[in-house]
Amino acid sequence: MRALILPLLAASVLAAPAHAGLRLGVLGGPTFSRLTADEADFATSHRTGYSAGAVVAWDVNPSLSLELQPTFTSRGGKVRFVDDEAPFAGQAEVGAEARLTYFELPLLFKYALVTGDRGVRPYLLAGPTLGLRRGAEVLFAGQTYDAEPEVKKTDFGLGFGGGLRVPAGRASLFVEGQYTLGLTNVDVEPDQDSAATRSRGFQLKLGVTLPVFGGR
Repeated sequence: MRALILPLLAASVLAAPAHAGLRLGVLGGPTFSRLTADEADFATSHRTGYSAGAVVAWDVNPSLSLELQPTFTSRGGKVRFVDDEAPFAGQAEVGAEARLTYFELPLLFKYALVTGDRGVRPYLLAGPTLGLRRGAEVLFAGQTYDAEPEVKKTDFGLGFGGGLRVPAGRASLFVEGQYTLGLTNVDVEPDQDSAATRSRGFQLKLGVTLPVFGGR
């Protein structure tokens, strides 16, 4: 993945026209994430969290921009399963919540569907994501347990979605939705008899950027 990203960045910078410019900003918003496993013997549901971070945007031309969005993001999910050791085996359903925190580095390619100096600009986005685990715990039966030894330190994924960018003086306001498809089995030592556990999540991001030089 790194071998593909670096040449793309270099080519974009070298080929950038006079319009190209750098924007910096901040973002934040809610996240809705869950953990999935094919053929699992438990049910999953979403956990609501948050994301907050910065934006470094390189406008290659009026239609295309590259954005690095370093953010602190909460992920995880809720699960429900049957406790076979309950007094009435097969009858007791219990729940647990996995609370995962990552420092994420999404590199997003954004393509504007409408260009111009004024008005709302809708756009599509897609790109790879890298998550560095900063915390992991499980809430079960009213107790919180440290789960960092069981969760891998890195999580690779793909993000895609869309948004709207609105000019506000020199600044630009934006709102975007991004779905992240985790590609890594987050278990450090997965059970050979069980399917891989992967992260899925949707982020609603609100933010603002300001031009540092060039562009608009």
